[in-house]
Amino acid sequence: MSIKTKYLFQITIPSVQKLITASRKSHDLWAGSFLISYLLKEAVKPLKDKENIEFIFPHEDLLEKEEDEIANVPNKILFTIEASKDEIKELGQNLEKSIKSKLKNLIKAEFIEEKLPEMKCGSKELMEYQLENFVNVIWGAVPLEENNYIASLDKLDKYIAYKKSSTLPNRRFIESYKLIDLEEENPFVEGLSFEQIYKYFIDEEVKEPHFVKGAYRCTLCGDRIILEATGNDYKGNCFWEDLWKKEEKLFTKGERLCGVCLAKRTFKFGGFPSVSEIATTTFKIFLKDYPKAVREIINVIKSAENEKKYFSEIPQTVPKLQEESQLKELLKIDGEYLIPQVWETDEERPDIARRLTDIYKKLNKFPSDSFAILLMDGDSMGAKLRLLEDIKEQKDLSKKLSEFTTEVKKIVENENYGKLIYAGGDDVLALLPIEFALKCAYEIQEKFRKKLTEIEEKVQNKLPNEKKDKTEYKFTMSGGLLFAYHKLPLNYVLNKVREFEQKAKNSGKNRVYFGYIKHSLAYTETSISWNEYKAFKEILNKSNQIPNTFITQSYELFRELENTNSEMNEKLFKSLLKRKVGEEKSNEIIETFKRLDNQFKDPLRLINILKIAKYINKR
Repeated sequence: MSIKTKYLFQITIPSVQKLITASRKSHDLWAGSFLISYLLKEAVKPLKDKENIEFIFPHEDLLEKEEDEIANVPNKILFTIEASKDEIKELGQNLEKSIKSKLKNLIKAEFIEEKLPEMKCGSKELMEYQLENFVNVIWGAVPLEENNYIASLDKLDKYIAYKKSSTLPNRRFIESYKLIDLEEENPFVEGLSFEQIYKYFIDEEVKEPHFVKGAYRCTLCGDRIILEATGNDYKGNCFWEDLWKKEEKLFTKGERLCGVCLAKRTFKFGGFPSVSEIATTTFKIFLKDYPKAVREIINVIKSAENEKKYFSEIPQTVPKLQEESQLKELLKIDGEYLIPQVWETDEERPDIARRLTDIYKKLNKFPSDSFAILLMDGDSMGAKLRLLEDIKEQKDLSKKLSEFTTEVKKIVENENYGKLIYAGGDDVLALLPIEFALKCAYEIQEKFRKKLTEIEEKVQNKLPNEKKDKTEYKFTMSGGLLFAYHKLPLNYVLNKVREFEQKAKNSGKNRVYFGYIKHSLAYTETSISWNEYKAFKEILNKSNQIPNTFITQSYELFRELENTNSEMNEKLFKSLLKRKVGEEKSNEIIETFKRLDNQFKDPLRLINILKIAKYINKR
């Protein structure tokens, strides 16, 4: 009889960020996040009622909640299990198989059998193969040391990290999978070329020629070969060019995708708002009070050739707006087509841009052409986690994070007209209209802080006095917030907001690093602590009183000056401002700026804050 021992078990799907970042449309972004969360949740859900298993992260409450279309389970699952070594091995293997088979079956039902039955050239098999092999499932277990949970957790983390780092791509095989052995030659030195693999198309000894279709890799991820390529049509033009015409909403001209990216693109397509829709949400809210203007806008867009292209059967907008019955018809138009600049390049109907502009001029209101993307994360969670030394304390934290996850959805979607992409543990990613974005970020971190007050008290009680006031031992959040032009490449925007989040962490935590990128790629960025949020709101309210010439002149002045002292900075700042707005307003504005920088040590930061405030107001 096998000896049963209590183990600490972890299963994870690493490299999720790459799957998410390989996104051209907001739907790709959502689908990549949702699929990983869904697969892990569905795989471990049957374990939550087993007597020998106790979940730590996430809390079992989260596994019971059915949150539609929200990625709410983090990509790391941790639990204890009392079992033999053989049973642990069997469990890990079964979970890995379950995740891969669930993905393949899910996409097969959603996509292969329904949406593109005309796929040929062995692409169905290749797509299934790519789906089965792109998910890298890593699991591990260590015996749980009695009265030393943290030591066991450290051992498990090191083991999982080792397994992640030791999983290297095998350069002998195409796509790093054992499709065709290339041991005699190594085409990966300069990349896989058509000439180097052409012989495999025509070699009768190749048993599965549909696995090797062409030299072209996916235009979205760049990792896997495209579907529907053949020896005679190595770009797959017959298939892809037809899709570009038939499915204009789904595909951008020039896209050729692998099975994984094609599955992401088509998975439940039609319900997730585009970034253009997010950008114009505030404008649609405004139009509730102008039914005549709504009718005029609809009629203008209906006058376009192939009007069905611009209207959806189901509204693809944010959840909060779907409640507005008076906007029912307008919501069937994606926000992209409300932006005049989009129509300026339309050779068939360039007059539509002018006609929309005329309507907006009468309203004295234009739709925004930019959206906000928000990325947030708990600060120094590892340091606090290590102070919660037993499983019960960590489960208490897990439960609070589960409750926080549910609250985040309400904050983003019900209160700030946004769309949540994921909220798992202490991580949040959301798309928002510019007007609500910073307010939403502030409310999320406030909810996080308040939700974890009791846990923070436990952490503080374990600390020596000299560490009690340190930020790293308080439950705070930092975030990156980027306002971006709606036509900028989404993968670029994602990388930029991740960079912003990291800058927030590096510049002191408990803050938001934020900024904008315009159509011209002109940009401004800076950060504020959450304690400075109310002062920034005051600057936001006063920014329209400050002319752009002040920003230009003061920026040039302080950029040239070096080694000025705080007193000099304040005098120069006040002198320039006084000329533009008068003494009374100047004094008010200076006092507000002092709440952001009491001694005017960094005047360029204050100018950047003002530039961002004016940018938000303009939109």
